[in-house]
Amino acid sequence: DDFVRKWSGALLQEHDTHARITVGCDFEGSVTNRCLETSAIDRVLYNFLNNATRFTSDEEISLTITQVNPELVRWVISNRTKAEHGAWLRAEVGAELKALFAGGISVGGQGLGLTNCADFVAASCGVTTKAAIDEGYLGARLIDETYHAWFHWPAYLDTDPSIPRCKCAN
Repeated sequence: DDFVRKWSGALLQEHDTHARITVGCDFEGSVTNRCLETSAIDRVLYNFLNNATRFTSDEEISLTITQVNPELVRWVISNRTKAEHGAWLRAEVGAELKALFAGGISVGGQGLGLTNCADFVAASCGVTTKAAIDEGYLGARLIDETYHAWFHWPAYLDTDPSIPRCKCAN
């Protein structure tokens, strides 16, 4: 609920572009039990959402949170792209947008942000960063000029009630 409340209707600004976030969530449960893990998810979301804000063509971003199976939650950030950004992606990266998460590819930056996201997601899922990228734990696709970026995060399965949860955890 904390993530949904925080992002639903939020207005972001990146450079000269503004974007409003719409959130859809059918997941009922928790994704963290520690503040540090909540911060890690926030870091990934901020990175994905700031990129979406920077390249949106219509000032709208959607965030969809859905449970894929009992242990895994998918977070998808989608935005219509500016024509020049779609063309740049096709020219620089091609159809395999997973290269964006390996680092070194950027429009005006260093390309480290999405690499850091891959590291966080890999650690949360217990796989290597290369495996997280190759196996689709996070990724991106450009479909009909709409950019979709996603990452997966384990659902927190509260099987041990003796483990304390912090107040900021979702």
